[in-house]
Amino acid sequence: MSKTYVKWLDRFLINWCTLEQLEKLVKIKQLTESEVQLMIKAKEEHEKMEAEAMEF
Repeated sequence: MSKTYVKWLDRFLINWCTLEQLEKLVKIKQLTESEVQLMIKAKEEHEKMEAEAMEF
């Protein structure tokens, strides 16, 4: 993974950027489509873990 991926993944996980912004980064070739898909999966897992933690 690139530095750009790590940077934008962190921002995406804490809701500092949107999916639309990530898509714009794909258009200007800062991220790949597959990296965005990985970010979406990572965010889903992150949100699931947070929801489970709130149950306790």
